[in-house]
Amino acid sequence: MFRLKASWALLPAIVGALGSTLTASAAPPWIEQGPFPFAEANTEGVNMNAIGAINTVAPSLTDPNTVFVGCVNGGIWKTSNATALSPTWVSLTDFTIPGLNINWLALSPVDPNTIFAGTGSTSSFGFIGRAPYGLLRSTDGGTTWQTLAASNLGGLHLRRVLPTPLAGGNVVLVANWDESQGLFRSVDNGTTFTQISGTGGLPAGGVTDIVEDPQTPLRFYAAVPASTALAADAGVYKSEDGGVNWSRADSGLPALSTSFRILLAVHATGLTNAAYAAIFNNSGHLGSVSRSANMGGTWGSMGVPSPEIEPGGQAQVHGAIVADKNDANIVYLSGDRQSNFPFSANVFRGDNLISSGSKWISVVKGNAQGTSPHPDSRSMALDANGDLLQSNDGGVYKLLTPGVALTRKWVTLNGNLRCTEAHSMGYDSFTKTLIVGTQDNGTVYQGAPNSATWFQLLGGDGGNVAVDSNQAAHPGVSIRYSCFQNFQFFNRSRWDSGNNFLSRVACGLRVQPGNSFLLNIDFGIQFYQNYVLNSVDPSRMLILTSTLYESLDMGDNLNVIASLPIDGNSSFFGTHLISYGSRLNGVLKPDALYAGQGTVIKHRVDLAGPITTLSAYPGSAVRSVIMDPQNYKKVYVLDSVRKVWFSSDEGASWLDLTLNLPALTGSLRAMELYSPDASPRNTVLIVGGTGIFQLRRPGAAGTTWTPLSSGLANGLVYDIHYEYVDYTLALSTLGRGAWTLKNYFRGGGGTGTQSTYDLPAPASIEAPFVLPPNAVNNN
Repeated sequence: MFRLKASWALLPAIVGALGSTLTASAAPPWIEQGPFPFAEANTEGVNMNAIGAINTVAPSLTDPNTVFVGCVNGGIWKTSNATALSPTWVSLTDFTIPGLNINWLALSPVDPNTIFAGTGSTSSFGFIGRAPYGLLRSTDGGTTWQTLAASNLGGLHLRRVLPTPLAGGNVVLVANWDESQGLFRSVDNGTTFTQISGTGGLPAGGVTDIVEDPQTPLRFYAAVPASTALAADAGVYKSEDGGVNWSRADSGLPALSTSFRILLAVHATGLTNAAYAAIFNNSGHLGSVSRSANMGGTWGSMGVPSPEIEPGGQAQVHGAIVADKNDANIVYLSGDRQSNFPFSANVFRGDNLISSGSKWISVVKGNAQGTSPHPDSRSMALDANGDLLQSNDGGVYKLLTPGVALTRKWVTLNGNLRCTEAHSMGYDSFTKTLIVGTQDNGTVYQGAPNSATWFQLLGGDGGNVAVDSNQAAHPGVSIRYSCFQNFQFFNRSRWDSGNNFLSRVACGLRVQPGNSFLLNIDFGIQFYQNYVLNSVDPSRMLILTSTLYESLDMGDNLNVIASLPIDGNSSFFGTHLISYGSRLNGVLKPDALYAGQGTVIKHRVDLAGPITTLSAYPGSAVRSVIMDPQNYKKVYVLDSVRKVWFSSDEGASWLDLTLNLPALTGSLRAMELYSPDASPRNTVLIVGGTGIFQLRRPGAAGTTWTPLSSGLANGLVYDIHYEYVDYTLALSTLGRGAWTLKNYFRGGGGTGTQSTYDLPAPASIEAPFVLPPNAVNNN
């Protein structure tokens, strides 16, 4: 996001040494940098315990060592040693499926090598992810995948997938809530589906959960909340014929007409049958938990846990329920977080046999030997040993012996998982390390160049980050900017050449005149607040809310320089909205800027000069804007409908550079420009989203976008930065962390006409990324 260039004082010498033309040969591959799991503030007593959001966990029915997880935006992973202290995970989908946004995983009860995955994004980062594209199926344990039923499931977020033993495993049910399409049924192992909701007694509307009676394979329960159906139709429905015909099974369930989400669980062994229903209300809080001992005929209240399991009101995404395998009176329930700091997980064990007082006890903190996992639960399951697995926004965790008070304890299963939603990234050319802002896992930084060891700098939701590596201004020190969500504790920290933290101070953010604190007077502050350092003089910065502020002293004092219409999506969609600092004919132009929000783009050349609106801009809402670092008159804009625009005359006229991009990618989020000198021949425009692509000589001879190198996982690219000093292109993805590409753009001598930029790495390139032994235990 924040394109923190190398010191521009060094650039002319660098360019001179390179020559004016680029040469060609084989391209180096992308190198995965992490983050790997790191200790963080929102867990207790669990070391190396956070990595990123995992929406679903699916353990083997027979082997406690085999576990699959589906990451919110990081794909599908498998471990074969889940009982180890630090499980080893392997990605099954980095390069084998169109997108890495996984909503649900389920193993076939007939064939353990058959796995189903529902696609769609439930990211807490504004629900952003690749568009859902249907149901995935693997019949070889996850080695290869096939996309199924795109004609009627494509475009639907599949919240639940339920393969059954019926007809030899050919009957599969899937549930959709977000688009209110409800339940679909397949009789050919998921190849084709028929919509069931609206027929056979099941009302039209979204279905938030679908569960099977493990003792009676023909019996299913489906939850239809009022949030996506008629209030009179809201409730729990039961099928006794494999999901074709349905009838109400919710007598005694309270407040169905105001239900927002309903979660279900079933226990059935021998002659004992018990169903559980947790109903969340319109405010996203838990309203009731009920139990039925007669297959949904009638329901009785179990009360609700205290303290509340959803104090954040985040039931749209967070919350899970699972019935105990061995005891029909036991059920486990989890929500978003604790009510008080450190806001770790909220997990309860309900016991229906308790006749007086609360039926619920907490199974975190003091009731779990001082341990608790990350907050924001998403799914729970019991493994073959009877241990409780939970996935959440920090990864996947396990509660050992959940029914034994003296020995129950939470441990992490994160091992070497890499599924961080890294929305913002900075590359420190002084220390050769990365810093990233993450969804719900704070701001984290790499311990050493190419290291798998990462540390947390700040907790909470990591805000946008920036790095000032200008050694001419502060030799021996780099400066990094970070904050919490909503721009809280916006600070700059100092680091030495060994990447050691030296000091930190909060930026003043004093708005002039009047010296008012920004957060006290500006109600347009975004959850992930936009700001950028000046690429010529990084002691200067711009901050954009509905007001554009300029600081000449590292964020301490701010001057109002323009107003822009607020774009409600800019917090999540428009995180590259400002370009600041350039040159013209070799003369520094530190005052030059472009800032866009909605369809309005503001422009300035000189500090005392006017700020104009680029009224000729023809595009949709701005998602990224970049000024050519060699020529402030040239500006590139990426808009919300995947169009790329270019102006060579400060916005007076525009050229559409979209060309063949729509055929290459379904989503674009970030943009960067490689421009080492004033020659159009050596200019490359780079865009990223679902993939990363380049356009050579944009606006001149460039006519075709092509993929940029190889080896990058199919994550959603969200931030791109090129560092001229190190010849390093770095990017972050929303779900697969940060990656680097070394020496892709390197110069050769002479004045030829080469226009290919796939260049060899020199002998001095740093060693490729290698996971050191026991790296996950080094932090």
